[in-house]
Amino acid sequence: EAEAFALAKAEADARARAKAEARARAQAEAHARDHARAQAEAQALAQLEAQARAQMEAGAHARAFAGSLQQWPNGAMLGPNGQPVAPPAGWPVPNGAHANPNPHAHPNANRGGGVRNPNVNGGLYYHNGHNLPRR
Repeated sequence: EAEAFALAKAEADARARAKAEARARAQAEAHARDHARAQAEAQALAQLEAQARAQMEAGAHARAFAGSLQQWPNGAMLGPNGQPVAPPAGWPVPNGAHANPNPHAHPNANRGGGVRNPNVNGGLYYHNGHNLPRR
């Protein structure tokens, strides 16, 4: 009787040990899965943040640059203090104009050929940024 009891106890112990081992293994696997998922999420988040930061910096740089050079339709640009500045060498200028310090000049005034602008100076002709008398 004692032998049967000892045998039954040993079997029950073995079953309990196997159960505990299985539970521990499942917990370890779940922990590893959670860790991997958290790591992947953190990596993705860091990547997104870096991307957003790069975009923001690029946008801020572009805005600052654009704000420092406001372009007139006739190709002249205003510097930070509002004074006209010539565009940097090699930059395309709309209408093929040169920097013209007169913001009221006709957009085509700098092309040569004397474009008449009736709204400015009583309709004087402009020629390369200089006024010519009426014909």
